[in-house]
This record gives sequence, structure tokens and C-alpha cells, in this order.
Amino acid sequence: MSSEYVEEYRQRYMAMAGYMYPQFEYIAERDPEFAEAWYTMMKAWRREGPIPPKYKEMMILLGSCMKHQDMAIRTHMKKAMQLGATEDELLNLMEIVLLSGGGVAFVKGVGILMELTGAASRMPDSPSWRTQETAAE
Repeated sequence: MSSEYVEEYRQRYMAMAGYMYPQFEYIAERDPEFAEAWYTMMKAWRREGPIPPKYKEMMILLGSCMKHQDMAIRTHMKKAMQLGATEDELLNLMEIVLLSGGGVAFVKGVGILMELTGAASRMPDSPSWRTQETAAE
């Protein structure tokens, strides 16, 4: 497919979503018909409706956590923050992720939240495991 089409697709997608995964650009290059169908579906769920955009992003974020999709977790968490989601709301969402997605999903989501809010820079690189003997030394 022409580079003009791919660039035009990228610009439309970015204007609609605010981000674009490299995989979508690849699809636009290789299968424009599918790319257009994907764009139409993405545009449809993003349209104005009874669920505000921030909460739509948070729902996608929940699913991304449950599937352990680091890139999607980061992307949709950033987008939710841009749409007004607070750190407390996102932490509460991660607590919900723990119930429905398990510990790995929770830890990944909280870790990315810590990165995006700057909390990670205030934490040690790894957990400190101390026994009573080493604590007394």
C-alpha cells in the first residue's frame, strides 16, 4: 500500500484515539481493507454515549491487565489519565483487577501506575526480605 495512505491512516487514527500501536500501521500497510474495518470499530466504541470516555478507557485497561498486555496497560492508563482518571481511581481499578485477574495482573497494573505517577522512583528496586536475625544485627 502507498506510504501516503499509511500516513493518512495514521493521522486519522491518532486524531481519533490519541495513540496508535505500530501493529496498526503495519496492518494499514499490508491489509488496508482490514485496517479500515478496525478503524470503524474503534471509532464506534469511542463515540459519545452513556458511558463517559474516561470510564471506557478504564474498562479497556481492566481487560488489558487481565490479559497481561503491558503495552496496552500503559497506553490505556495514560489515556485514562489524560481523560481525567485520578491516581486513586486507577489504584481502585487495580484492586478490582486483583479480584478478577489475579496477582500477576494486579502487580503489573500497579507497577505501571507507579511508573506513570512517579511513585516508582520513590521505591526500592526490589523488595527487602529481612529476617528477625538480620533485623537485630
